[in-house]
Amino acid sequence: MGCQHETEDIHSKEWLDLLESDERDKLLGSSQSKQHTHHKDGKCLPDWDLSPEETEIVRLRDSGLLKSDEDEEDDDEQEEDELITFPSYENFLNVSEILYYTPHIKISYAPFLGKVVKSFDTWNAFFFELFFGGTISDALSMLDLSSINGQYLHTRSPIMKFWNANTGEYEFHKRSNEENDLTLPMLPIKAFLCARGSKPARTWCSNIFACLLDSDCKDLNDMARDIKEWLSASIATQCKDPKEADNEIGGGDWFLAYLRECHRDIYEDIDRSDPENISKRTSIQGETKKHKIGAIKIPSCVDGFQMISDELDKPKDESIMKLTVSRNSEVMSKILIDIYMNNLVDAATLAKIAQLISQETEKKNITIVCYAGSCHTKKLCDFFMQPNYKFKKRIFAGKYDWEEEEGKIIHLPPELWDLKSLFR
Repeated sequence: MGCQHETEDIHSKEWLDLLESDERDKLLGSSQSKQHTHHKDGKCLPDWDLSPEETEIVRLRDSGLLKSDEDEEDDDEQEEDELITFPSYENFLNVSEILYYTPHIKISYAPFLGKVVKSFDTWNAFFFELFFGGTISDALSMLDLSSINGQYLHTRSPIMKFWNANTGEYEFHKRSNEENDLTLPMLPIKAFLCARGSKPARTWCSNIFACLLDSDCKDLNDMARDIKEWLSASIATQCKDPKEADNEIGGGDWFLAYLRECHRDIYEDIDRSDPENISKRTSIQGETKKHKIGAIKIPSCVDGFQMISDELDKPKDESIMKLTVSRNSEVMSKILIDIYMNNLVDAATLAKIAQLISQETEKKNITIVCYAGSCHTKKLCDFFMQPNYKFKKRIFAGKYDWEEEEGKIIHLPPELWDLKSLFR
Protein backbone atom coordinates (compact mmCIF):
# COMPACT_ATOMS: atom_id res chain seq x y z
CA MET A 1 0.00 0.00 0.00
CA GLY A 2 2.95 2.35 0.26
CA CYS A 3 5.64 3.45 2.69
CA GLN A 4 9.07 5.01 2.62
CA HIS A 5 10.75 1.77 1.51
CA GLU A 6 8.13 1.00 -1.11
CA THR A 7 8.17 4.52 -2.53
CA GLU A 8 11.92 4.25 -3.02
CA ASP A 9 11.92 0.73 -4.42
CA ILE A 10 8.88 0.59 -6.66
CA HIS A 11 9.66 3.83 -8.47
CA SER A 12 13.43 3.54 -8.68
CA LYS A 13 13.55 2.35 -12.32
CA GLU A 14 10.85 4.80 -13.44
CA TRP A 15 12.70 7.64 -11.75
CA LEU A 16 15.93 6.71 -13.51
CA ASP A 17 14.14 6.70 -16.87
CA LEU A 18 13.14 10.32 -16.31
CA LEU A 19 16.74 11.46 -16.08
CA GLU A 20 18.73 12.87 -18.97
CA SER A 21 21.55 10.61 -20.16
CA ASP A 22 24.27 12.77 -18.59
CA GLU A 23 22.36 12.93 -15.31
CA ARG A 24 21.89 9.16 -15.28
CA ASP A 25 25.57 8.51 -16.03
CA LYS A 26 26.63 10.91 -13.28
CA LEU A 27 24.33 9.23 -10.76
CA LEU A 28 25.30 5.68 -11.68
CA GLY A 29 28.99 6.49 -11.55
CA SER A 30 28.85 8.70 -8.47
CA SER A 31 29.84 5.99 -6.03
CA GLN A 32 31.21 2.47 -6.00
CA SER A 33 30.19 1.74 -2.41
CA LYS A 34 29.72 -1.89 -1.63
CA GLN A 35 26.32 -0.90 -0.30
CA HIS A 36 25.26 -0.15 -3.90
CA THR A 37 23.50 -2.77 -6.01
CA HIS A 38 23.90 -3.47 -9.71
CA HIS A 39 21.42 -3.25 -12.53
CA LYS A 40 21.22 -6.07 -15.08
CA ASP A 41 23.29 -3.97 -17.51
CA GLY A 42 26.16 -3.99 -15.01
CA LYS A 43 25.90 -0.36 -13.94
CA CYS A 44 26.07 0.60 -10.29
CA LEU A 45 22.78 1.69 -8.72
CA PRO A 46 22.28 3.45 -5.39
CA ASP A 47 20.82 1.43 -2.54
CA TRP A 48 17.23 2.69 -2.62
CA ASP A 49 16.63 1.66 0.99
CA LEU A 50 19.10 4.30 2.20
CA SER A 51 18.39 7.98 2.66
CA PRO A 52 21.06 10.49 1.52
CA GLU A 53 22.19 10.81 5.14
CA GLU A 54 22.48 7.03 5.53
CA THR A 55 24.33 6.78 2.20
CA GLU A 56 26.93 9.27 3.42
CA ILE A 57 27.32 7.37 6.69
CA VAL A 58 27.91 4.15 4.71
CA ARG A 59 30.52 5.88 2.54
CA LEU A 60 32.35 7.23 5.58
CA ARG A 61 32.20 3.88 7.34
CA ASP A 62 33.51 2.00 4.27
CA SER A 63 36.37 4.45 3.87
CA GLY A 64 37.36 3.98 7.49
CA LEU A 65 36.68 7.61 8.39
CA LEU A 66 33.70 6.70 10.56
CA LYS A 67 34.27 4.53 13.60
CA SER A 68 31.45 2.55 15.16
CA ASP A 69 30.47 3.29 18.72
CA GLU A 70 29.62 -0.10 20.21
CA ASP A 71 27.79 1.40 23.18
CA GLU A 72 25.69 3.55 20.88
CA GLU A 73 24.82 0.58 18.67
CA ASP A 74 23.77 -1.39 21.73
CA ASP A 75 21.51 1.45 22.80
CA ASP A 76 19.92 1.59 19.35
CA GLU A 77 19.29 -2.15 19.37
CA GLN A 78 17.76 -1.92 22.83
CA GLU A 79 15.40 0.85 21.74
CA GLU A 80 14.28 -1.16 18.72
CA ASP A 81 13.56 -4.15 20.93
CA GLU A 82 11.28 -2.00 23.10
CA LEU A 83 9.00 -1.04 20.19
CA ILE A 84 5.85 -2.99 21.01
CA THR A 85 2.41 -2.43 19.51
CA PHE A 86 -0.69 -3.47 21.41
CA PRO A 87 -3.74 -4.02 19.18
CA SER A 88 -6.56 -1.63 20.01
CA TYR A 89 -9.54 -0.08 18.28
CA GLU A 90 -8.34 3.38 19.21
CA ASN A 91 -5.06 2.75 17.39
CA PHE A 92 -6.67 1.15 14.36
CA LEU A 93 -9.00 4.13 13.86
CA ASN A 94 -6.35 6.78 14.50
CA VAL A 95 -6.18 8.43 11.08
CA SER A 96 -5.37 11.99 12.21
CA GLU A 97 -1.60 11.64 11.92
CA ILE A 98 -1.80 10.31 8.38
CA LEU A 99 -4.57 12.68 7.29
CA TYR A 100 -2.85 15.84 8.58
CA TYR A 101 0.88 15.26 8.73
CA THR A 102 2.05 12.17 6.85
CA PRO A 103 -0.09 11.83 3.70
CA HIS A 104 2.77 9.99 1.97
CA ILE A 105 1.96 6.99 4.17
CA LYS A 106 -0.53 4.98 2.13
CA ILE A 107 -3.33 3.27 4.02
CA SER A 108 -6.84 2.55 2.75
CA TYR A 109 -9.96 2.47 4.93
CA ALA A 110 -12.50 2.59 2.09
CA PRO A 111 -12.61 -1.22 1.53
CA PHE A 112 -13.07 -1.77 5.29
CA LEU A 113 -15.99 0.66 5.41
CA GLY A 114 -17.57 -0.48 2.14
CA LYS A 115 -17.20 -4.25 2.53
CA VAL A 116 -17.16 -4.87 6.29
CA VAL A 117 -19.24 -2.00 7.71
CA LYS A 118 -21.36 -1.60 4.55
CA SER A 119 -23.50 1.44 5.50
CA PHE A 120 -23.25 4.79 7.23
CA ASP A 121 -25.96 3.83 9.74
CA THR A 122 -24.07 0.65 10.65
CA TRP A 123 -20.86 2.65 11.10
CA ASN A 124 -22.62 5.09 13.44
CA ALA A 125 -24.17 2.29 15.48
CA PHE A 126 -20.89 0.35 15.59
CA PHE A 127 -18.93 3.38 16.81
CA PHE A 128 -21.34 4.30 19.59
CA GLU A 129 -21.61 0.69 20.73
CA LEU A 130 -17.83 0.41 20.78
CA PHE A 131 -17.09 3.58 22.76
CA PHE A 132 -20.23 4.77 24.57
CA GLY A 133 -21.15 2.02 27.03
CA GLY A 134 -21.54 -1.04 24.81
CA THR A 135 -19.40 -4.16 24.59
CA ILE A 136 -16.81 -5.03 21.98
CA SER A 137 -18.57 -8.27 21.04
CA ASP A 138 -21.87 -6.46 20.43
CA ALA A 139 -20.08 -3.85 18.32
CA LEU A 140 -18.32 -6.51 16.22
CA SER A 141 -21.61 -8.36 15.70
CA MET A 142 -22.77 -5.42 13.56
CA LEU A 143 -19.97 -5.97 11.04
CA ASP A 144 -19.69 -8.50 8.23
CA LEU A 145 -16.74 -10.56 9.44
CA SER A 146 -17.37 -13.49 7.12
CA SER A 147 -14.42 -15.23 5.56
CA ILE A 148 -15.28 -13.62 2.22
CA ASN A 149 -14.84 -10.13 3.62
CA GLY A 150 -12.04 -11.02 6.01
CA GLN A 151 -9.48 -9.69 3.55
CA TYR A 152 -10.95 -6.21 3.92
CA LEU A 153 -10.09 -6.06 7.60
CA HIS A 154 -6.64 -5.02 6.38
CA THR A 155 -6.17 -1.33 5.70
CA ARG A 156 -2.64 -1.95 4.49
CA SER A 157 -1.33 -4.91 2.58
CA PRO A 158 1.18 -7.14 4.42
CA ILE A 159 2.87 -7.64 1.03
CA MET A 160 4.98 -4.98 -0.66
CA LYS A 161 6.20 -4.75 -4.22
CA PHE A 162 9.56 -3.29 -5.11
CA TRP A 163 12.00 -3.13 -7.99
CA ASN A 164 14.92 -5.54 -7.65
CA ALA A 165 17.88 -3.82 -9.31
CA ASN A 166 19.84 -7.11 -9.36
CA THR A 167 17.29 -9.04 -11.42
CA GLY A 168 15.72 -6.10 -13.26
CA GLU A 169 12.25 -7.25 -12.20
CA TYR A 170 9.56 -6.40 -9.66
CA GLU A 171 9.25 -8.76 -6.71
CA PHE A 172 6.73 -9.26 -3.93
CA HIS A 173 8.02 -9.45 -0.39
CA LYS A 174 6.53 -9.62 3.07
CA ARG A 175 6.81 -6.26 4.74
CA SER A 176 9.79 -5.86 7.02
CA ASN A 177 9.28 -5.50 10.77
CA GLU A 178 11.63 -2.54 10.57
CA GLU A 179 8.83 -0.43 9.11
CA ASN A 180 7.41 1.50 12.03
CA ASP A 181 5.32 4.03 10.09
CA LEU A 182 2.16 2.02 10.71
CA THR A 183 1.90 -0.44 13.52
CA LEU A 184 -1.67 -1.76 13.34
CA PRO A 185 -2.87 -2.37 9.76
CA MET A 186 -5.71 -4.75 10.65
CA LEU A 187 -8.93 -4.48 12.67
CA PRO A 188 -8.30 -6.45 15.89
CA ILE A 189 -11.04 -9.03 16.37
CA LYS A 190 -9.36 -11.79 18.37
CA ALA A 191 -6.93 -9.94 20.65
CA PHE A 192 -7.21 -6.31 21.70
CA LEU A 193 -6.77 -3.92 24.59
CA CYS A 194 -9.83 -3.53 26.78
CA ALA A 195 -10.71 -1.88 30.06
CA ARG A 196 -9.29 -3.70 33.08
CA GLY A 197 -11.93 -5.82 34.79
CA SER A 198 -14.59 -5.26 32.14
CA LYS A 199 -16.72 -8.37 31.64
CA PRO A 200 -17.82 -8.64 28.92
CA ALA A 201 -14.89 -6.78 27.39
CA ARG A 202 -15.30 -3.06 26.72
CA THR A 203 -12.98 -0.37 25.44
CA TRP A 204 -11.58 2.02 28.04
CA CYS A 205 -13.99 4.84 27.16
CA SER A 206 -17.00 2.55 26.87
CA ASN A 207 -16.31 1.07 30.29
CA ILE A 208 -16.34 4.51 31.91
CA PHE A 209 -19.67 5.30 30.27
CA ALA A 210 -21.08 1.95 31.38
CA CYS A 211 -20.01 2.64 34.98
CA LEU A 212 -21.58 6.11 34.91
CA LEU A 213 -24.83 4.81 33.44
CA ASP A 214 -24.98 1.97 36.02
CA SER A 215 -24.25 4.30 38.93
CA ASP A 216 -26.80 4.80 41.71
CA CYS A 217 -26.30 8.54 41.33
CA LYS A 218 -28.90 10.06 39.01
CA ASP A 219 -26.71 13.11 38.36
CA LEU A 220 -23.96 10.87 36.96
CA ASN A 221 -26.48 8.95 34.83
CA ASP A 222 -27.76 12.22 33.42
CA MET A 223 -24.26 13.56 32.82
CA ALA A 224 -23.26 10.45 30.84
CA ARG A 225 -26.38 10.78 28.69
CA ASP A 226 -25.75 14.52 28.22
CA ILE A 227 -22.18 13.85 27.04
CA LYS A 228 -23.34 11.20 24.58
CA GLU A 229 -26.16 13.35 23.18
CA TRP A 230 -23.97 16.46 23.02
CA LEU A 231 -21.16 14.72 21.13
CA SER A 232 -23.64 12.87 18.93
CA ALA A 233 -25.10 16.22 17.84
CA SER A 234 -21.59 17.55 17.16
CA ILE A 235 -20.73 14.51 15.04
CA ALA A 236 -23.98 14.79 13.07
CA THR A 237 -23.35 18.48 12.33
CA GLN A 238 -19.79 17.89 11.14
CA CYS A 239 -20.79 14.85 9.06
CA LYS A 240 -23.44 16.91 7.27
CA ASP A 241 -20.91 19.52 6.11
CA PRO A 242 -17.27 18.70 7.01
CA LYS A 243 -15.99 21.96 5.53
CA GLU A 244 -18.38 24.51 7.03
CA ALA A 245 -18.89 22.69 10.34
CA ASP A 246 -15.18 22.20 11.08
CA ASN A 247 -13.83 23.71 14.30
CA GLU A 248 -14.03 27.49 14.38
CA ILE A 249 -10.54 27.64 15.83
CA GLY A 250 -7.77 25.52 14.36
CA GLY A 251 -9.93 23.83 11.73
CA GLY A 252 -9.41 23.48 8.01
CA ASP A 253 -7.41 20.23 7.97
CA TRP A 254 -10.26 18.20 6.45
CA PHE A 255 -10.68 20.70 3.62
CA LEU A 256 -6.94 20.81 2.99
CA ALA A 257 -6.83 17.02 2.82
CA TYR A 258 -9.77 17.07 0.41
CA LEU A 259 -7.97 19.57 -1.81
CA ARG A 260 -4.84 17.42 -1.78
CA GLU A 261 -6.67 14.31 -2.95
CA CYS A 262 -9.41 15.73 -5.19
CA HIS A 263 -8.03 19.06 -6.45
CA ARG A 264 -4.30 18.45 -6.54
CA ASP A 265 -3.64 21.22 -9.06
CA ILE A 266 -5.03 23.82 -6.65
CA TYR A 267 -3.36 22.20 -3.65
CA GLU A 268 0.06 22.36 -5.31
CA ASP A 269 -0.42 25.96 -6.44
CA ILE A 270 -1.45 27.70 -3.19
CA ASP A 271 0.17 28.56 0.13
CA ARG A 272 -1.00 25.80 2.50
CA SER A 273 0.48 27.09 5.77
CA ASP A 274 -2.89 28.21 7.24
CA PRO A 275 -5.60 25.53 6.70
CA GLU A 276 -8.16 27.44 8.80
CA ASN A 277 -7.83 30.54 6.62
CA ILE A 278 -7.94 28.50 3.40
CA SER A 279 -11.22 26.83 4.37
CA LYS A 280 -12.89 30.20 4.98
CA ARG A 281 -11.71 31.97 1.83
CA THR A 282 -13.90 32.42 -1.23
CA SER A 283 -10.85 32.71 -3.46
CA ILE A 284 -7.10 32.50 -3.06
CA GLN A 285 -4.22 33.61 -5.26
CA GLY A 286 -1.90 30.79 -6.23
CA GLU A 287 1.48 30.95 -7.90
CA THR A 288 -0.03 30.62 -11.38
CA LYS A 289 -3.61 31.91 -11.05
CA LYS A 290 -6.48 32.74 -8.73
CA HIS A 291 -8.61 29.85 -7.48
CA LYS A 292 -12.27 30.04 -6.42
CA ILE A 293 -11.94 27.61 -3.55
CA GLY A 294 -15.12 28.86 -1.88
CA ALA A 295 -17.09 26.96 -4.51
CA ILE A 296 -15.40 23.68 -3.56
CA LYS A 297 -17.42 21.71 -1.01
CA ILE A 298 -16.73 18.46 0.82
CA PRO A 299 -19.58 15.95 0.33
CA SER A 300 -21.52 14.95 3.41
CA CYS A 301 -20.29 11.79 5.08
CA VAL A 302 -23.54 10.05 4.13
CA ASP A 303 -22.90 10.86 0.47
CA GLY A 304 -19.23 10.00 0.90
CA PHE A 305 -20.10 6.56 2.28
CA GLN A 306 -22.47 5.96 -0.62
CA MET A 307 -19.67 6.94 -3.01
CA ILE A 308 -17.42 4.33 -1.39
CA SER A 309 -20.09 1.62 -1.59
CA ASP A 310 -20.93 2.36 -5.23
CA GLU A 311 -17.27 2.30 -6.20
CA LEU A 312 -16.57 -1.00 -4.47
CA ASP A 313 -19.64 -2.62 -6.00
CA LYS A 314 -18.20 -2.16 -9.48
CA PRO A 315 -16.58 -5.25 -11.06
CA LYS A 316 -12.91 -5.78 -10.38
CA ASP A 317 -10.33 -4.67 -12.90
CA GLU A 318 -9.48 -8.03 -14.43
CA SER A 319 -6.07 -6.78 -15.53
CA ILE A 320 -4.95 -6.32 -11.95
CA MET A 321 -7.44 -8.62 -10.19
CA LYS A 322 -8.12 -6.29 -7.30
CA LEU A 323 -10.44 -3.56 -6.13
CA THR A 324 -9.50 -0.04 -7.06
CA VAL A 325 -10.30 2.89 -4.78
CA SER A 326 -10.33 6.48 -5.99
CA ARG A 327 -8.69 9.34 -4.11
CA ASN A 328 -12.16 10.82 -3.52
CA SER A 329 -13.46 7.70 -1.78
CA GLU A 330 -10.33 7.22 0.30
CA VAL A 331 -10.12 10.78 1.60
CA MET A 332 -13.84 10.68 2.48
CA SER A 333 -13.30 7.48 4.45
CA LYS A 334 -10.55 9.15 6.47
CA ILE A 335 -12.53 12.35 7.04
CA LEU A 336 -15.50 10.30 8.24
CA ILE A 337 -13.43 8.32 10.73
CA ASP A 338 -11.54 11.39 11.90
CA ILE A 339 -14.75 13.30 12.66
CA TYR A 340 -15.85 10.53 14.99
CA MET A 341 -12.42 10.04 16.57
CA ASN A 342 -11.90 13.76 17.21
CA ASN A 343 -15.21 13.95 19.04
CA LEU A 344 -14.32 10.77 20.92
CA VAL A 345 -11.37 12.61 22.51
CA ASP A 346 -13.80 15.13 23.98
CA ALA A 347 -16.28 12.43 25.04
CA ALA A 348 -13.57 10.40 26.77
CA THR A 349 -12.25 13.47 28.58
CA LEU A 350 -15.70 14.49 29.78
CA ALA A 351 -16.50 10.94 30.89
CA LYS A 352 -13.23 10.73 32.85
CA ILE A 353 -13.97 14.07 34.54
CA ALA A 354 -17.42 12.77 35.48
CA GLN A 355 -15.82 9.62 36.92
CA LEU A 356 -13.43 11.72 39.02
CA ILE A 357 -16.29 13.88 40.25
CA SER A 358 -18.16 10.73 41.34
CA GLN A 359 -15.32 9.90 43.72
CA GLU A 360 -15.94 13.07 45.73
CA THR A 361 -18.06 12.16 48.75
CA GLU A 362 -18.53 15.65 50.16
CA LYS A 363 -20.44 18.44 48.53
CA LYS A 364 -18.03 21.22 47.74
CA ASN A 365 -16.90 23.45 44.94
CA ILE A 366 -15.25 21.60 42.09
CA THR A 367 -12.48 23.05 39.95
CA ILE A 368 -11.64 21.39 36.65
CA VAL A 369 -8.20 22.09 35.19
CA CYS A 370 -7.65 20.59 31.74
CA TYR A 371 -4.56 20.80 29.55
CA ALA A 372 -5.32 20.01 25.92
CA GLY A 373 -5.28 21.47 22.42
CA SER A 374 -7.25 24.66 21.87
CA CYS A 375 -10.06 22.97 19.89
CA HIS A 376 -10.64 20.33 22.55
CA THR A 377 -10.27 22.80 25.43
CA LYS A 378 -12.87 25.11 23.92
CA LYS A 379 -15.30 22.22 23.49
CA LEU A 380 -14.89 21.10 27.10
CA CYS A 381 -15.47 24.66 28.30
CA ASP A 382 -18.60 24.94 26.17
CA PHE A 383 -20.00 21.76 27.71
CA PHE A 384 -19.48 22.76 31.33
CA MET A 385 -20.68 26.32 30.74
CA GLN A 386 -24.13 25.00 29.86
CA PRO A 387 -26.76 26.34 32.34
CA ASN A 388 -27.54 22.94 33.89
CA TYR A 389 -23.93 22.48 35.09
CA LYS A 390 -23.68 25.86 36.83
CA PHE A 391 -19.97 26.44 36.35
CA LYS A 392 -19.61 30.18 36.86
CA LYS A 393 -15.96 30.89 36.13
CA ARG A 394 -13.82 30.08 33.17
CA ILE A 395 -10.14 30.81 32.64
CA PHE A 396 -8.39 30.07 29.37
CA ALA A 397 -4.60 30.04 29.69
CA GLY A 398 -3.19 30.50 26.21
CA LYS A 399 -4.45 31.73 22.86
CA TYR A 400 -6.67 30.43 20.11
CA ASP A 401 -4.97 32.28 17.30
CA TRP A 402 -1.18 32.24 16.99
CA GLU A 403 0.89 34.04 14.43
CA GLU A 404 3.03 31.77 12.26
CA GLU A 405 6.36 32.70 13.89
CA GLU A 406 5.03 33.52 17.35
CA GLY A 407 6.52 31.62 20.28
CA LYS A 408 3.81 29.48 21.87
CA ILE A 409 4.52 30.28 25.51
CA ILE A 410 1.70 30.01 28.03
CA HIS A 411 1.66 32.57 30.82
CA LEU A 412 -0.35 31.08 33.66
CA PRO A 413 -3.06 33.36 35.09
CA PRO A 414 -2.83 34.41 38.77
CA GLU A 415 -5.57 31.97 39.77
CA LEU A 416 -3.36 29.00 38.91
CA TRP A 417 -0.55 30.32 41.10
CA ASP A 418 -2.94 30.44 44.05
CA LEU A 419 -5.67 27.84 43.62
CA LYS A 420 -7.56 29.18 46.63
CA SER A 421 -8.43 32.25 44.61
CA LEU A 422 -10.57 30.05 42.34
CA PHE A 423 -13.09 29.59 45.15
CA ARG A 424 -13.48 33.20 46.18
